Amino acid sequence: MDKDVLEIDRRLADFGHKNGPQGRLARYAHGRVKHFANRQVLTLSGAATLLLLAPFKIGAIAVTLALFGEAVDCLFLRTVPKRLDTSDCFRRMAFLSTLSAIFQALTIACSVALAWFSAPGNAGMFFSLAYLTGAAINGGIILPFHRGAALGRLGVYLATFVALFGVEIFRVGVDIRFLYNLLGGLMMVYMVHIFVSYVVAGQRREDRN
Repeated sequence: MDKDVLEIDRRLADFGHKNGPQGRLARYAHGRVKHFANRQVLTLSGAATLLLLAPFKIGAIAVTLALFGEAVDCLFLRTVPKRLDTSDCFRRMAFLSTLSAIFQALTIACSVALAWFSAPGNAGMFFSLAYLTGAAINGGIILPFHRGAALGRLGVYLATFVALFGVEIFRVGVDIRFLYNLLGGLMMVYMVHIFVSYVVAGQRREDRN
């Protein structure tokens, strides 16, 4: 009986450690670094598409920006778990990792903007919206682990969406093509919202269980 009680206490302590603020931050950092290569599938496939749609120089700049942002973010996150085990303050690490996430999102936003304005016709708009949607989903699913980083990334992507369509109004005005693209973009925003909400709800159910 005593062994059962001790085992239960141990499991509860493990759960509290993994799901407390420091545990979630460490899991976020570990997960981002671990899945770095998997995320580059989106980056490289997007780069290949952009190289076909836009001048080579533009495609090369876009992929370099995206990879640079990912590298900076992951190099910093690699140090977070060890720092949490030392005297570094949790709040400081949470704040710095949020800034790192925002910087990474800004590099993605710049890549998307390059595609939007350099690819011919509607191809640039469609590609940019699809890529931005993928980036937003990837950035939003970490909401249960690091709220600041997730909201920072989603804020950058939403601002990018608004800015691109705002510039488009001044460039070509509001016509049927613009309205169709805007409707498609709003549908993608809704898809991101539904997907991220589903992931967050699933994580909460798992925590309760």
